[in-house]
Amino acid sequence: MLTFEKIAPFVANSYAMGRDNTLIYVIAGIILLHFIVGIGYLLYKLTKKK
Repeated sequence: MLTFEKIAPFVANSYAMGRDNTLIYVIAGIILLHFIVGIGYLLYKLTKKK
């Protein structure tokens, strides 16, 4: 059977790599958001009046 990977393997590989990069970007965004929220929370707690 003739599949898309056999016709154009470089296109299929670049498409798979694009999906992998998207997953990496999503994970990196979640980590970055976690740090931003954490720093904001610490600044809120440190500047709160007693």
